Amino acid sequence: MRQVILACCALCLLLGLTVARAAADDCQKCDCIHLPCPKECKPCCGLSSGMIAYSTDDRLTLHRPDGASSSFKITHNTKIVGDIAKGHTAKVYFKNSGADKLAEKVVVSDK
Repeated sequence: MRQVILACCALCLLLGLTVARAAADDCQKCDCIHLPCPKECKPCCGLSSGMIAYSTDDRLTLHRPDGASSSFKITHNTKIVGDIAKGHTAKVYFKNSGADKLAEKVVVSDK
């Protein structure tokens, strides 16, 4: 009986990892910049606006109007319009990528 329970647990774990991997693969196909995104991409894509609180070469943090903060990963593929500077307002089009929010496009407006 113990072996059956262990086998079931292992199968559930494997299935969970496979589904998570499939969802991540599905998100890779999504275009999160040109809204509205297709229905199947809604869980993958997002848009966030706020004031730039912090930025580095590979990370951007926004303070949103609701008081929360959002952090985004920036890559060499991220399209950046404007100058990323603390205190400027920005819109970030992002894709959920594992634990990260991957910035697809950042549009910065002046103060």
